[in-house]
Amino acid sequence: MNNRGIKFKLFLFFSGFIFLIGSAIGVTIWMVKAQRKDSSVINLGGVQSMYTQQMSKDALALSLGVESARGKLSKNSQAFDIALKSLINGGVVTDSENREIEIPPTVDPEILAQLQKVSGHWEEFYRNIKVILNKDADIAAFTASAKFIEEHNMALLKEVSGAVDMYAGLSARKTSILIISQIAVFFISIIIAVIGIMILTRIIVRPINQVVGLAKAVAAGDLTAPRLDFKNHDEMSMLGGALNKMKDNLSVIINNIKMTSSDVADTAVQLSS
Repeated sequence: MNNRGIKFKLFLFFSGFIFLIGSAIGVTIWMVKAQRKDSSVINLGGVQSMYTQQMSKDALALSLGVESARGKLSKNSQAFDIALKSLINGGVVTDSENREIEIPPTVDPEILAQLQKVSGHWEEFYRNIKVILNKDADIAAFTASAKFIEEHNMALLKEVSGAVDMYAGLSARKTSILIISQIAVFFISIIIAVIGIMILTRIIVRPINQVVGLAKAVAAGDLTAPRLDFKNHDEMSMLGGALNKMKDNLSVIINNIKMTSSDVADTAVQLSS
């Protein structure tokens, strides 16, 4: 490093600083995108809770002979089934505004276990919904399925709400990590800036002050000032070496002038006598 020039050292310092800032920006963008996906998942989980309640109402209405509830029940149950599978395995779902949203697969083991519990409740729940939707179902099967849905509605809703709460907690933890990361990057940037200032002072400012001090001493006629001794082999070392050489040459010239003046004076004394 000592053999490198000042330009290289400045380039290395600022490149490292820019890399740090760029990495912080990259991590922030990645976390923000992850947060958006988490928001989509949380919203989808909330919609699942709404579907659960709506399906129970539609099933009750259909059991009371409200035929218009059949289409709603079929649509909501299919949407619930697709969304649940997408939450577990990943996939594309359509929101209330008919926009396609890509849902990443769940990787958190606790949330995945909770979704499996939801799936276990849903399989039996969905089977009974299909019985109710079947126009050819006999009265006994229809009545039993309607009763099952009524009795197990809250259990399914409870498990769905539990999964939503877990997603919300995971999102909150990711937000905390993002905040902590930004704070860490901020303090690391300050530390690097302080170290950079110290390095710049050592390789540029201090040598310049030494060069200026020697130049002032030579300008004032003091050729006894100590020579500059730079350990680094960079531009400042070259400047210091040139100034040392200039001082040495001036000392030689002045000494030669003094010797010549002394010889002239001695000759003049001899001639006068």
